Amino acid sequence: MSINLFGQRLSTLRKQKGVSQKDLSKKTGLTPRTISFYEIEEKIGFVDKILRIAKALEVPPSELFNFLNQKNSPIEADFDPRTYKRIKKILLLNRIDRAKIYEQIDLLLQKDEYKK
Repeated sequence: MSINLFGQRLSTLRKQKGVSQKDLSKKTGLTPRTISFYEIEEKIGFVDKILRIAKALEVPPSELFNFLNQKNSPIEADFDPRTYKRIKKILLLNRIDRAKIYEQIDLLLQKDEYKK
């Protein structure tokens, strides 16, 4: 069973701020269903949506990924700190540059899937 750390973090921050999924939806322009999906599912949202959520919750985007720094995190042993630093830098790029990076990542991941 996979643990949705991003979703747990999003839900925790939202509740700490006293914001309902509906309120967050209005602040971000995302549907309540999308907010719920990110909190429940095992997938992390697209960066542009993550940035909108962070802005609406008045936290830096990195705060949504704060679980990556926690001791005894289930993914701690498998997570390379250099990757986290790169993710933080990517989040600061403009939308077009981020899209270019994601295209390259997708190509590399697809290439790797074909090898298996």
